Amino acid sequence: MSSAIPMTDWEWGAFVSLFLLGGVIGGLGGGHIASTLGRRRALLCTNFLYTAGTLSITFAKGQSALYLGRLLTGIAAGISTVVVPVFINELAPPKSAGLLCSSNQTAIVMGILISAVAGVWMATEELWRGLFALNLVPNVLQWLLLPLCVESPPWLAAQGLAQDNKEALAKLYNHSIGVEEERILPEASEAGAADDDSIEDLAHGGHEPLAPPLRRHLSLKQLFASRDLRPYLMAAMGLHIVQQFSGINAAIFYSTTIFMENYPIETATKLTVLVSVVNLIMTLVSAGLIDTLGRRTLLLTSEAAMAFCAAAIYVASNVMLAPPAVVGFFLIAFVGSFAIGLGAIPWIILPELLPAPAITVAASIGTGLNWGSAFLLALLFPVAISASAFAATWNFVPETKGGVLRL
Repeated sequence: MSSAIPMTDWEWGAFVSLFLLGGVIGGLGGGHIASTLGRRRALLCTNFLYTAGTLSITFAKGQSALYLGRLLTGIAAGISTVVVPVFINELAPPKSAGLLCSSNQTAIVMGILISAVAGVWMATEELWRGLFALNLVPNVLQWLLLPLCVESPPWLAAQGLAQDNKEALAKLYNHSIGVEEERILPEASEAGAADDDSIEDLAHGGHEPLAPPLRRHLSLKQLFASRDLRPYLMAAMGLHIVQQFSGINAAIFYSTTIFMENYPIETATKLTVLVSVVNLIMTLVSAGLIDTLGRRTLLLTSEAAMAFCAAAIYVASNVMLAPPAVVGFFLIAFVGSFAIGLGAIPWIILPELLPAPAITVAASIGTGLNWGSAFLLALLFPVAISASAFAATWNFVPETKGGVLRL
């Protein structure tokens, strides 16, 4: 890319960060789009953004087209990360919700692995446009397959579309309405009536009447005003922040640096792909265990293992001065520990913690915080490294000008 469209380090950093900024924008607006258009049409809208953004980058003649494409794909990704977990949760039977909802994170990690493998052969001056054009493959698949999906029954219920809701449930459950659907059908049959009173009571913890007009979905103000929902909302928001501030992105970046500095380029490339392979394997392990062991157990296991690996990395690199292979092992273990719990569960648990009227607005907040934290870290991490180097030099490196060598 550098010969076709020359970029300074700052301009390259802006190109990378615009995807995260787009994610913040899409994340904050995704809940409103999903509530207004429905889950399926919201995802179809992201197809236009993905297509436009990918084509803009692939055929870019200058930096402006690169920046525009990166921003558009980021916005699409932000909307998708709001809508997809909610959509899957609303379609999945409760007994297998964890496994099915984990498929979202599994697909993301699989995409990262495919990108890493493709980058081994295509990250060249001649093929970089083709590498970006590969993003059109999942986009085309979504264009073809998403119209075959049913709309979310809870969303149809909230719109008062009782007949459409029943038809969607019949397609999902083979024309047999069972225990899983009982929680959805009553909403559809009463959606146009005084059902909103319970939502207004929910927004104030059942203690105070509301002055504003009744509505089917909770507003942001109503959600934060709810004394009953606030602890669950804070827990869900906290997990999204912790996911990014766990250091996973820095660990992946650091692993690449370690490999490049200590191994031949071919070996370093293979080890970088290995990180993505471990990430995928442990994500699949998490999907298989999540409905058996539960969300909280996997989260605690993931966080404890990450803490151990982080401590081991520090001791190995700063105290024991261990070989790079030891540090690399614990870095890969750190990524695997992240994947088994903290990678997928923040996205899965939010729709399970909160009632249907609160989900889309809460998902927007959580996704906005997640992308915002990633954007903040991308901006501050290089600054933090430089500041640490300055502080270490200031405190520990003496001035030797005019000094005498002492043996």
